[in-house]
Amino acid sequence: MFFNSCLYPFSIALLAILWLLITNHSVLCTCKKMQEQASPNAVQHHIVALTSFAAFIPALYIYASFLSAKGAGDSGVIWLVASFIDSYALCKCKQPKRWGLMIALLVTISLWIGGAYGIWKGYLIHA
Repeated sequence: MFFNSCLYPFSIALLAILWLLITNHSVLCTCKKMQEQASPNAVQHHIVALTSFAAFIPALYIYASFLSAKGAGDSGVIWLVASFIDSYALCKCKQPKRWGLMIALLVTISLWIGGAYGIWKGYLIHA
């Protein structure tokens, strides 16, 4: 079954890479439109997106490897939706509340904690 295999987190990782490429393209287009003045909002969003992505991908695979592939995939879907909400709010509002970023970071933290628990559980089984 697709949801219980590692193909589910792998497909979420591919979607996250695609999302990173889309946000990178939108930042470049925004900065090209404002060549005289750099858009600090767009640059800040790009830095946050890169940082969030760099923390998310290893956590996704550690969680999928040591605890549950389906749980990792579901968390990845939540992270993708939260990242989309954050990007949309950043484009539409001058001072967004950044709820999407907070949800994405909470998902990443929960993946790291779940992955650490899975490693610890595996250590206890093999000890």
